[in-house]
Amino acid sequence: MSYVALQSRLNGYVLDVCGANNSVGASVWMYPFNGSDAQKWILTGDGYVQSALRTNDGRELVLDVQWGNPNVGAGVQLYYKNGTNAQKWSYNGSALVSWLTGYVLDIQWGNPSVGASLWMYPSNGTNAQNWNLMQITPPPPPTPPPPPQYCKLIFQSIYCD
Repeated sequence: MSYVALQSRLNGYVLDVCGANNSVGASVWMYPFNGSDAQKWILTGDGYVQSALRTNDGRELVLDVQWGNPNVGAGVQLYYKNGTNAQKWSYNGSALVSWLTGYVLDIQWGNPSVGASLWMYPSNGTNAQNWNLMQITPPPPPTPPPPPQYCKLIFQSIYCD
């Protein structure tokens, strides 16, 4: 499984689930990259932006337009995968476009600060709406310990008559 971080071209921060909250309705915001599961996403072939986080009962969580709200300024959150267009997205090389409305994921008011909120907004080409997909490579497997060293201790006896 190959994860990406969604890195803003506005400030270099990434899309992050606030407090790594794995509950339905968890907020997303902008935060410096730290490689945690709260910042790992999979852009699936069927349009989901799926979080590496799962609910306590193991259900998948995806980026969702809150309440399926089709209006400008609708918020975004994590929610159970339910198949609606409020959870489907296309990445066009720079913007994440919602299948619900055609609006794009936007950092509210172009706020470059840590903790900035996100919403849905018509495309205007600003960096508040432009995202890089930053590959997250898994850490290398731990180096195995060296094989045990076997030593042979040979006793020589000297017999004198």
